[in-house]
Amino acid sequence: MIRELNAAIEQSDITATREIYASLLRSGKEEPWGIHDAVYAVVQQVLNPPFINPHLSKMYSINRELAAYLTPAESALLVGVELEEYTRREKLPALEKPVDVVSTTYFDDVVRIISSRDSAATAATMAAFLMATGPREFSRKLLLLGSGYLDQSLGHSISCSAFILQEMMRRKDQNPWPTLVLLADYFCKGGFDTTPELLGTKTGDDRGEYFTKLRKAVSGTGFVPLHHTITLYAIERSRHLLEQQEYNHMLAMWTAMMGEKEENIHPVDEVVAIDIPDFEHFFTIFSRHDTQQLIPMIAGSLSSEEKRGLLARYVILSVLENYNGHYDPHILTGLGSAVWVMQKFHESSEVVMNAWLQYLDYFFSEI
Repeated sequence: MIRELNAAIEQSDITATREIYASLLRSGKEEPWGIHDAVYAVVQQVLNPPFINPHLSKMYSINRELAAYLTPAESALLVGVELEEYTRREKLPALEKPVDVVSTTYFDDVVRIISSRDSAATAATMAAFLMATGPREFSRKLLLLGSGYLDQSLGHSISCSAFILQEMMRRKDQNPWPTLVLLADYFCKGGFDTTPELLGTKTGDDRGEYFTKLRKAVSGTGFVPLHHTITLYAIERSRHLLEQQEYNHMLAMWTAMMGEKEENIHPVDEVVAIDIPDFEHFFTIFSRHDTQQLIPMIAGSLSSEEKRGLLARYVILSVLENYNGHYDPHILTGLGSAVWVMQKFHESSEVVMNAWLQYLDYFFSEI
């Protein structure tokens, strides 16, 4: 039935996808996350017009981080939502891999073909470079190429690429070709064909400066400010692929993307922290779509890893329970970035609560 599920997704048959998924769950032969893993290849075909950015394949990777907070039974909700989202969107036509791919160790060959806007030739050249140098070097080079277009792409040339590449590296059981086809299509459509010179900056070496930029990123609400946080999330998640100078360069390009944006942190000094209640009570409050009622519970969840994990689980479940059949992928990718900020910077309550305010405002406005 997995084969039928993949076919239903590719054919955008939402009724069949729902029926097959329900049948798989009833049979007990497949765990929800096993079903998620099994649709990897077809997810690489999912598009999100009118945007050129491969939001859904990126979401697929971030969902792995969200699922870590859920029980196996709860993850069935997450997989159900993502399957519907993959199914209802347009698909990139499948492209056969050439029988013979000439090896190359020069990334300039990839860039040159991207500039021709020939996505099929670009995918083949990417495959050749990947085969010759390995996934880590390929990913590093592609991220550096994408770094020159953060402002033009609102960060997606890094944020989409970073998560898609990491999922490709993680899924050693899968043929990388569908991912290369997707990335080739994206880079050709975006015209990402010039690797920038590395910017000299020390943001990554100066914690004070880093936090200044972080506070700027989590300031403000709406579509654009949310991407400031998501882009940093992607840079940090791919940091292990970069040399220190390259990482500092990424932070400099991210800073430039934020432009003249000013820090505007919502004050939290007078917030009275309260313990998070049971899920039923939490969901009742969440469903009022009032961020101010949630802030005291967020504040009360920062003191321990256990409490932070419970808050993440409750918010993820609440977002899934509110599913209306048509979610913007940023609802889940933005959720991933908010959870990441909470876990990494929990000692800074202002940063964490403003990241949550940024995300929750976006979510509540979208639904």
